[in-house]
Amino acid sequence: MNRIYSKIRFTSKLRELPLLREDLKQDPVLKTLMVIRQPNATNYKVTQHEWQRVHELRR
Repeated sequence: MNRIYSKIRFTSKLRELPLLREDLKQDPVLKTLMVIRQPNATNYKVTQHEWQRVHELRR
């Protein structure tokens, strides 16, 4: 299996304040994030729907 990698450079913050775990657990979309289900992992996949929800929560 060939894997494709890319470098990511952050140019701005998505949010000023972090999304808190307790808030994520209450959200109907984000409560199933991999970071909630498998917190000891290092890389987390995020679905398009989950990513859209994160953007909706920007403040």
